Amino acid sequence: PVKPFTDLPQFALDIQRLFVDNRELGHLEIAARPEGDEWIIDDLELNNTDGKVAVRGRWRAPAGAGQTQLLLETNIKNVNRFLTRFDIPEGLVASDAIVSGYLQWDDAPHRLDIQTLSGHLDIAVGRGRFTKIDPGIGRLLAVFSLQALPRRITLDFRDVFSEGFSFDSISGKTGIEHGILTANNLLLNGPSAKVKINGQVDLVHETQQLDVFVRANMSETLSVGAAGASMLVIGSTPIGAAAIGLGALVGQLMFDDPIGKMLSFEYRVEGSWNEPVVAKKTTPARDADEAPAGP
Repeated sequence: PVKPFTDLPQFALDIQRLFVDNRELGHLEIAARPEGDEWIIDDLELNNTDGKVAVRGRWRAPAGAGQTQLLLETNIKNVNRFLTRFDIPEGLVASDAIVSGYLQWDDAPHRLDIQTLSGHLDIAVGRGRFTKIDPGIGRLLAVFSLQALPRRITLDFRDVFSEGFSFDSISGKTGIEHGILTANNLLLNGPSAKVKINGQVDLVHETQQLDVFVRANMSETLSVGAAGASMLVIGSTPIGAAAIGLGALVGQLMFDDPIGKMLSFEYRVEGSWNEPVVAKKTTPARDADEAPAGP
């Protein structure tokens, strides 16, 4: 049983170097106080050289274990090193990331209850890549890495996703309702492909129902290839070679990357995180900006 909050102390805690299982998490500061039937978390901040997590909120307990409500702000400077501090297996290497939002669940702050977890998160990740992940270990991260696609398809984007998808940015919003995470236009922009993900992920039963739209980024590829061709023949016909490269680039821009649009596909990803079922949709592929906004 939970003690009345009047029995819980008001305190301020400052730990300069917090270690857990010989891993240094960083500088921890906590300030909390009781107020009626609530325990207010005025400030909880973990700061290290790789990033910062700041939390404010309250633990409400009118009866039973109560409910935790938190505002979250995470600003990470090096994603891989930050996750390693928490013994999270490598799966994402990125320059930086900002995650902010609101979370609540029916229990104490130190007992996360996935079945009642609700809220929303805004996600912005800088340049990086997904590394090869064992879905049995990486779990949720493996769902969005798209490495399941090459195992279930024989053509399309096998080379893009097989060894880990490289991206220039990841952005989007997710909602959570009683353990069901909904991706709403989660956008992965990469040098090889542009990906948009919509659908739901069941955090309790570890299943998914996702629509994944993938479009090849051919404009950069062709312009670079044309530039390479220009370099090869520049000794003999420099003007003609430059014209070829410029023409290819301008053509792609004028026609809004028509080749990339032709190399666009939509997939339905369902089933468990460990053994997803991937099927190519038969409807004509659309531009990523025109892809459906929901499952």
